[in-house]
Amino acid sequence: MRRPNPSPTGSRFKVRGQIYIQTGAFFHPMSNDREVRVLELATTCADCEQPF
Repeated sequence: MRRPNPSPTGSRFKVRGQIYIQTGAFFHPMSNDREVRVLELATTCADCEQPF
């Protein structure tokens, strides 16, 4: 199975005004013999400004 060109660690994403930074990624096997890519993301809480 050919995997698409993944985004590198450090990539930035904006979703609904919130900025996320990719800290890692891994492939997870699904029950239908397919794999999905799971992104590990970091951001800061918009209310209290604590990182998570």
